[in-house]
Amino acid sequence: MRFEDLSSFHFFGGDWTALSGTISDGRSGRGDLAVTTDSTWGRVHLSGDVRFDNFFPGVPYGDAGFVLRVTQPDVGVDSFHGYYAGIRIQNQTLVFGKAEDHWSELKEQPLTFAVTPGGWYHLSVDADKCRFVVRARPVAGGREASFVYDDPDCFPSGAVGLRLFYVQASWRNLIARG
Repeated sequence: MRFEDLSSFHFFGGDWTALSGTISDGRSGRGDLAVTTDSTWGRVHLSGDVRFDNFFPGVPYGDAGFVLRVTQPDVGVDSFHGYYAGIRIQNQTLVFGKAEDHWSELKEQPLTFAVTPGGWYHLSVDADKCRFVVRARPVAGGREASFVYDDPDCFPSGAVGLRLFYVQASWRNLIARG
């Protein structure tokens, strides 16, 4: 399934827009979410490109990426149950974690490339049972950063979507397959 406009999403915070297949949140919120109306994703491949449109130098955090297996979404920081895979711009890492109305970081790995505002980065996450494979690379070319994480107590299914934290970001070429 391709996501090119806002019709497939429910929104929890943010100022979301879509133009020519690019979905953006210009609000820089604390955990803005856009989650799909379909909440039955269990085994899933989620991929697309993410761009940091603006971030705040001196703030020790800020990231954008995908959520998956989301249930109970709401407005607010980590106000959902599910997983998040994304790129953290300030410390240049690929991050994966679990939210249950609070954040539990499960894995963080240094990127093999530099992330800058305005550049596009391809991000993907594959979830099969309790195994997650997270990958990121520059769209313009470069080495991929990746890792595998096994969660012994994983959420079985839920919605997929987009999330950001203290940045303005855009996504394109969004695909989810079961």
